[in-house]
Amino acid sequence: MTDSNRLFSPWLTVLPLIGIGATSALGQSLLPFNGRSIVSTGDAVPGLLLGEVFGGTSTFDNAVITDDGRIFFRGRFTGGVTTPLNDRALFFGDSLGNLSIVLRSGDPEPTGTIPGATLNTATGSGVAGSIRISAGGTMLIGVALSGGGVVSTNDTGLLVGTPGNFAFVIREGDPAPGTVGATISSSFSSPSQQNTAVIDGGYVLFQSNLTGGDVVGTTNNTAWFVGTPGGVSLMIRKGSIAAGGEVIANVSPAFVSQMNEAAEVMFDVSYVVGSGTNPVTTANDRALWINIPGTGNQELIREGGATPFPGVFYGNAGGTWTVNTASTTFNASGEALLRVDLTGAVLAGVDDSAIVKVSTAGHQFLVRRGDGAPGIVGGSFQVFNNTSMQLNDAGQIAFQASLDSPTITTGDDTGLFFGTPGNLQLVAREGDVAPGTGGGIFGAF
Repeated sequence: MTDSNRLFSPWLTVLPLIGIGATSALGQSLLPFNGRSIVSTGDAVPGLLLGEVFGGTSTFDNAVITDDGRIFFRGRFTGGVTTPLNDRALFFGDSLGNLSIVLRSGDPEPTGTIPGATLNTATGSGVAGSIRISAGGTMLIGVALSGGGVVSTNDTGLLVGTPGNFAFVIREGDPAPGTVGATISSSFSSPSQQNTAVIDGGYVLFQSNLTGGDVVGTTNNTAWFVGTPGGVSLMIRKGSIAAGGEVIANVSPAFVSQMNEAAEVMFDVSYVVGSGTNPVTTANDRALWINIPGTGNQELIREGGATPFPGVFYGNAGGTWTVNTASTTFNASGEALLRVDLTGAVLAGVDDSAIVKVSTAGHQFLVRRGDGAPGIVGGSFQVFNNTSMQLNDAGQIAFQASLDSPTITTGDDTGLFFGTPGNLQLVAREGDVAPGTGGGIFGAF
């Protein structure tokens, strides 16, 4: 599995109110057979002995999960001697009986490198709710700091590690690697999951704004970084020059960023219109790149680029082409799954989008709008939902799509599909009877 939000496991795990429970009929049909309640509002907080119970505003934040089904989340509690400075903590486990506190707001910062500093702001929690975890349980946590000589320019940071063994991978105000005198200026008190990733061994991906040194206005003030504590390096910076002389205008315009277990990173960029040996236009200013450790950055796919089909190009008539993908679509082989818009004189209007797998080895079209939908007599694919797409290390794909045929109605025009190129199967269709529900039917996917 690739690192993303890790909101899945070999079985369906349900954490009430934390946000990982499925909301579709498919998920609901699975709950009586495969679901497990981890923790609920009103439960006693493990490890605290003064009557603290889970509760309060926004009791549970969205959880993340390891490959073996252990849950990592931030929870809020009331009772005992709780205050706004210490009423939240990060928890880890796979049942209420073995749930443990990883870090609690108000505790001393866990690395011991800032004597006197605690995990809190002046008025609230110091542990972020938007956390990450690797397949094997390495955690990435944004924290806010107070005391110990901390000031407003260095009062947040990113911790990586496991319970009892955390280190700062970066701290606000640190020198920015790969720059000339610039410093890290982003706040990491609540980092976006879209701008971070972590894999086993504590190798981290993160984005930051920059200030000072060689920063010139907004032309080069943002960058991606990768590495481990004490070994962070610059991956790509706004204002960098691509192989064709194009200038990087933005290092994540579509918020695409995933890291696989080989520490390879896929990310999207936009180019400055007019830059480059062949000047960039609005019809070719977006692209998807890959960073390979020891090799560097390489463009995988670009707006306006040729496809394997003669006369067909990546793009759309409106000039608004972008990289469309989901949260778990970059596997350990360096393959990325995308939904792409297509343009060209040969298109018939019913085959202008597709799902494609791209890598340094090339592009493979997996399914195209207008293709026959397996398991549906006379049915064809229409709109592919890119946010539903999944790609695993075995090269299997899953996605949701709308359907069309002379007999399809609004009550059965969506479905879920799974398989490999040329061997796709219908998993479930809107309107079908949902197994184990006593006659319930699937709603729209």
